[in-house]
Amino acid sequence: MKKDLSLKKIGFISKLNGFNGELVIAGTSEDFLTEKFLFMFMDGMPVPFSVEEMFDKGGNVIVKLEDVNDEDSARRFIKLEVFIVQKKRKPKSEINSIHDLLNYHLIDSTFGDLGPIIRIDEFPQQEIAVCIVKEKEVLIPINNDFIDDIDDENRQILVTLPDGLIDLYLL
Repeated sequence: MKKDLSLKKIGFISKLNGFNGELVIAGTSEDFLTEKFLFMFMDGMPVPFSVEEMFDKGGNVIVKLEDVNDEDSARRFIKLEVFIVQKKRKPKSEINSIHDLLNYHLIDSTFGDLGPIIRIDEFPQQEIAVCIVKEKEVLIPINNDFIDDIDDENRQILVTLPDGLIDLYLL
C-alpha cells in the first residue's frame, strides 16, 4: 500500500442488512457509490476491502464486501468507521487563472450541488466564488482547506464547507 495514501471518512457501519453479509453505512451521503474499495481500521492499520456491490436503499447506503457472505463474517464490521481514498486535488499553482473556474459547479459534501460559479471576487486576503443557491447569492471562500477535488472533465469543484456556512445565506 502507498505510504502517502490519504483517507477520507465517509461514515461507519451501523448494522447488518439481511443475512448475506450486507452492511449499512450510516452518517454519510451517497456520493461515493462508485468506489471500488472501502477502508476500515483494524489493529490500527487501514485495511482495504473490495466492494462487490454498493447501492442506496430507502436513504441508507448498503454495501456488500467481497468474501463477506454471511452474518457471522459481517458482524466484525459493525461500528467500524469507513474511509475512501481522498482524491488528489489539482494544486492551485496548476490553475492558470482563478477565473478559469468560472462556470464550474461547486459540490459541497453535505449540501450537494451549489450551482455554477457565476463570478469570482478577488480580495487581498482571499478569492470568493459567488453562486446562486435557492435564488440567493452565496459567497464561498476559495480555500485549499475546503477544496477536496477539482474535476476538470466534469467542470466540478468538490468542497467540504464549514457547517452552517450555506445556511447563513439561506435564512
